Amino acid sequence: MIKHRKDSIKAINAAKRAAAERDATLDGAVAAVAGVEDALCDIDAAVEDRLGVIEDALCEMDMIGGQE
Repeated sequence: MIKHRKDSIKAINAAKRAAAERDATLDGAVAAVAGVEDALCDIDAAVEDRLGVIEDALCEMDMIGGQE
């Protein structure tokens, strides 16, 4: 009976450790996803900036072309 109880306690403790490891893994995954999201936002902002530069250049070209 005592051995069974000790084995049960060991199993419970092992399950707690496994749950803690899963939680840590999930926390890491959440952080990784947040990092990817931040990177995508940075890329989006850079693309928007580039599009603005291209749009400005096209407007200037149109103005120059219209004056000739």
